[in-house]
Amino acid sequence: MILPFAEWLPDLGELTSGSPVAKNVLSQSDFYVPFREMEPLYSALPLRCLGAWGFRGLNNTVETIVGTAEKLYRGNVAAGAFDWSEIGAGYGVAELEFDYWTATQWQNRALLTNYTDPIQQYTLGTGGPTTDLVSTIRAKYIADARDFILVGNVNDEDGVNPTRVRWCAYRNPDDWVPDVDTQAGFKDLEGRGGAVRQVLGGEIPIILREEAVHRFVFEGGGTVWQNDKFLDGIGTPAPRSAVRAGEDVLFLSESGFIRLEAGVRPVPIGEDKVDSTFYRTVRNEYLPAVQGQYLPRTKVVIWSFSTQPSPLPDTHYIYNLVTDRWTFVEVDLEMFFTGSSPSYTLEDLDLVSPDTGQPTGGLDGLPASLDSRVWVGDLGLILAFDRGNIAGQIEGPPMTATLSTGEFSPFDGWRFSPKNLRPIIHSGQDFESMEVWVEHHNVEWKPHQVTSPKPPNALGFVPFRLESRYQRYFAQFKFPDEFQAKGVSIDFVQGGFR
Repeated sequence: MILPFAEWLPDLGELTSGSPVAKNVLSQSDFYVPFREMEPLYSALPLRCLGAWGFRGLNNTVETIVGTAEKLYRGNVAAGAFDWSEIGAGYGVAELEFDYWTATQWQNRALLTNYTDPIQQYTLGTGGPTTDLVSTIRAKYIADARDFILVGNVNDEDGVNPTRVRWCAYRNPDDWVPDVDTQAGFKDLEGRGGAVRQVLGGEIPIILREEAVHRFVFEGGGTVWQNDKFLDGIGTPAPRSAVRAGEDVLFLSESGFIRLEAGVRPVPIGEDKVDSTFYRTVRNEYLPAVQGQYLPRTKVVIWSFSTQPSPLPDTHYIYNLVTDRWTFVEVDLEMFFTGSSPSYTLEDLDLVSPDTGQPTGGLDGLPASLDSRVWVGDLGLILAFDRGNIAGQIEGPPMTATLSTGEFSPFDGWRFSPKNLRPIIHSGQDFESMEVWVEHHNVEWKPHQVTSPKPPNALGFVPFRLESRYQRYFAQFKFPDEFQAKGVSIDFVQGGFR
């Protein structure tokens, strides 16, 4: 029979069909595929990245824009390297207070805000510089909704207003003066709920607070936006955890991970799965620094957080929106984001890396292989920053994966022995390393025993000599390229009862 590599359910404990580990993999329908290492692409930023986005302009120009505590940059390619060009400077993001950049797009402009400085605007494809969008408003969060730009948690002409949501004039982000005719205005969210913690745009924007969630439904007229507080007592302690994935909104609440289906119905996607494990391992003092990112190509949301005495993430929980299953990655990457690259013709490549007759010139000097998506004007690249502030693609070799089956006891209390155990992992190439081991026990309340790890023999089998009532099978492996990990094939022989 084949025992599948089970769903990762660390909250359920022992004697379950779930697995205590699904590491460095992505969940698919009934198998797992690799999570890949980061392949460095861009040169290092001088400071930590506090925000990164990919934009496509009206003339089909694609650009990656990133922000640090002091400057804004755009990605470019020159002299055989992907580099950063400064487009704005003189900022003062309060990094130690967990402040960061947020951004949205209006037509051919990227709009960026960090609360400390006025909202910035950058015209895509021009190379900069940035300019102030409006000098009288500072905001922590910004989003586009229908024909408006919304900002939340603001410092404006009335002073500091952490519960205020403000919007520009209809189809005019240059006009923020409240006026019934232009429909520019603001709304102070009253009652229990606390400060605005995130603004997520769309047809019906979602406003997250510390202990409440609101929908803004467009009404027009003197009201403009109708405020619908539809969740009370549920909010987010981690503003960066909130993401929009199509019509859904996902975020970390005080009780666990929440998915608002169609932006309305709250589903506790981490309950009895990962919520307890997350809150047991995350560093509570760095909870506001938890970062979420939706990666549309893989249909997953990845949440990055710290388990160490440092705000820098080291662990990443990955939720598949299609399979409703979780996995995790342990790697020192600080931020995942969907970035972009400009498009190039073969003639353009000579400008990137001129053929000088030297090994570092011509095709050999290109910063990425010719079959890489970075040359085709791709807006969906999955990128990340490492601890050295270097951005790269998640397109390197597969990471070393660890999976397990659920706990197995086929004879209702009788001991049994495994026979002909064989990992079922499909790949077009031989593995670089693989070890299999068994965790087993006879009495429910007594500690487990663990066999020594063994590699498969030439026929793919892993022989074990043991007899016990409960067994769980683990595999740790690394392949040079793609794989589909399904489970283990096993026969068994019934043993004694005592």
